[in-house]
Amino acid sequence: MRGFISHRFFIEVMFHNLEHVAFESDLLPSNPYGYVERPWMVAARQAILTRLAPSRENAIGRLIAIALVTDGNRLGFLAAHDQAQETDPWFIPNLYSRLPPLTQHAIDENFVGEAKALREIALADYEDFKARATQNKIQRQRLRAEGAPALALNTQSKRESMTLARLKSQYRERLAAENEAKAHLLAKIRFAQIEAWKERLSTLTLDNGKRRATAATILKEDLGHEHVLKAMLKTGLPSLLQEAAKENLRVLDWATFWWGPSPENDLRVEGVFCHFPKLRHEKLLKFYLEGRTLSHNIWAVDRYAGYVPEVLFEDDAVIAIDKPEGMLSVPGKFPIANAFDALKAMRPEIEGPVLLHRLDMRTSGILLFAKTKAAHAALAADFEAHRIEKYYEAILEAPVAKGSGVISLPLCQNPYDTPRQMVDYAYGRESVTRFKVLTKEIHPRVLFAPVTGRSHQIRIHAAHTKGLASPIMGDELYGNGQGRLMLHASKLTFIHPETRREITIESPVPF
Repeated sequence: MRGFISHRFFIEVMFHNLEHVAFESDLLPSNPYGYVERPWMVAARQAILTRLAPSRENAIGRLIAIALVTDGNRLGFLAAHDQAQETDPWFIPNLYSRLPPLTQHAIDENFVGEAKALREIALADYEDFKARATQNKIQRQRLRAEGAPALALNTQSKRESMTLARLKSQYRERLAAENEAKAHLLAKIRFAQIEAWKERLSTLTLDNGKRRATAATILKEDLGHEHVLKAMLKTGLPSLLQEAAKENLRVLDWATFWWGPSPENDLRVEGVFCHFPKLRHEKLLKFYLEGRTLSHNIWAVDRYAGYVPEVLFEDDAVIAIDKPEGMLSVPGKFPIANAFDALKAMRPEIEGPVLLHRLDMRTSGILLFAKTKAAHAALAADFEAHRIEKYYEAILEAPVAKGSGVISLPLCQNPYDTPRQMVDYAYGRESVTRFKVLTKEIHPRVLFAPVTGRSHQIRIHAAHTKGLASPIMGDELYGNGQGRLMLHASKLTFIHPETRREITIESPVPF
């Protein structure tokens, strides 16, 4: 654990000099959720890749976090692995590795066993009496056939029915008591788990250079979610910020990139910088970056203020516009221009506009809106039934093996790294895309026709090894991410909701 590492060892082994690297001191630290590549981080990445090269074979891929730091005289960096335990002292250990073992006090479960025993006794009594009552019923039927007095037989039957009802009611009461005991035990176990984690996290004091707080205080809302706690505490950047504060180093910038092979269900390109996964980082970084002024989140920059949509087709029922790259289809969490609001401002008199489908922020092309509720109902049903044909053109990073075909991979959201999606055969939804290579070049142009409409469907089907194994150029989530995303919704064909005529709308490809 870090507490046993001397200051001298830290400086000599964990602090890595960045010689001959010019740092632009007027730049604000990067926004962790909207990263733009910077030259000093490129230099740090190269040093890390060199360090890790001998262990690359058979390695498990992971994110590597970097913190650019200075002691007032020297410029250097710290590095840490994300979601992986690393024994190499060159890297800072994560916060999770500094916790004591989880200790949980014994819980008395005897009351559940007692309730179960009472329920089993009640069930045995009920079933035993029911079996005897059944035999008695058969005997009464024989006696009635032989002419025995009915009064005595009816009295016996009524008495047995009442006893059977009482035993059945008793069984149900004891079954309910057992279920209540089980629920009470689960509540006690959950409470004990929360208390154990609270006790464990109370031993870890976090330091952001301005104030201190225990991890139990910062993460109190997640004490009942062990998997989330582990995911947050195994991130790399918080541990780097913790060490920098402990060693009185000034943190100037930070970044993360992928190292090693991509997981089969995920899509990562080795060496590519990316955003820090927000779910795993947000609460700890909120503490560690308290009071820091950061660069603007690139996804929160309003590039289209005052935008007036370019109309591709319009009549009384529908309207289609040409959405530019970098614009949201609908309002998001940041107050920036989006196609939905822009169209409402341009056509305030219509019932809608009601969006029928969406394009990713970085995808350009055709967006179709319904102008009436009736048109929306008809077209929404057509979208749901896959009767509307959508075509996209894209330029890929590398040649592909097949000239045409169908890709089918089940997709779902990555629970720890939104907005990224992932391939998941257990929980993913069916996702089907037809494709055709239009030009066979180093960077081929491909036509995609999605049958289903999952988030990032074309992007993942292009990049995944079980798809085309060639990311779309400019894809910062699933590829190298340089420049604009070369994906454009170029053509859309549908049956008009009023005239029932086939309508085809096209948008010129801007690349």
